Amino acid sequence: MKLIIDTNIVFSALLGNKKAQNLIFFDELITPKMMLLEIFKYKEKIKKFSKDDIDILFFDLAKNIKIIDEDYIPFEF
Repeated sequence: MKLIIDTNIVFSALLGNKKAQNLIFFDELITPKMMLLEIFKYKEKIKKFSKDDIDILFFDLAKNIKIIDEDYIPFEF
């Protein structure tokens, strides 16, 4: 099964929410490319980790998620 995640789920996982952390290790994750930009833009708000740790988490997360262009996401189902 594929799961589309948004920035709020990723932030929750980075802040320690266990349910959100379980979601980000799902088999097939998909996210719009703007999510990575948002995470990078607001990463200083994640005070739980050092800057280096945030960078490592950010890049590990980016490796585990299929990033797609927003133009390919239908607005209606």
